Amino acid sequence: MQLTPDDSRNLLNKPLRLCNLENLINILSYLALMQEECSFIGIRVVSGQEYNVAAIIRTRLELMDKEKKYYKVASIVVPPNIQGQVYLETQHSYVAVDLSAGIKQYRGLMMGKAPLSELMKMIKREVKVQVNDVVEIITEPFRGFKARVIDVDERNNTVKLLLFDTATNIPVTLPIKSVRVIEGRKQ
Repeated sequence: MQLTPDDSRNLLNKPLRLCNLENLINILSYLALMQEECSFIGIRVVSGQEYNVAAIIRTRLELMDKEKKYYKVASIVVPPNIQGQVYLETQHSYVAVDLSAGIKQYRGLMMGKAPLSELMKMIKREVKVQVNDVVEIITEPFRGFKARVIDVDERNNTVKLLLFDTATNIPVTLPIKSVRVIEGRKQ
């Protein structure tokens, strides 16, 4: 059972003797989550199966709550228009590994934690990309690479890139939302 902020406020206002042990544990875990900074652990999944994986993880969390096993997962986020990624709001990566173990569509854990601000940028931002811009790739598998834009396909929301610092010059096509402009119009 997940508590909302209103539930925890109502339970905290009641005398302690009215709270059973399960409610007290839920309140303490909720308050601990609220005090810690929001960070998200990324999970790589098969493209197009993001919502299925999120549903499986949610079901596992509900079953663990019934068995009195608690993981601190405040939310599960599936960013729209970004394929192959699911984010769990938790402080520890072992929680994401345990919850995703045995899922057929699971492909691995993403490196590091993503703060809430970075996740909001990925979800909300509009990218203005033009030919010959220098961009940085912000999603897997080319995360952190710099590239030059060769072509922009507005209809499909994709860009064709030439990666810097690679042995071969093979063009890579990615969604527009997976790049961030560093320098505009480099000739």
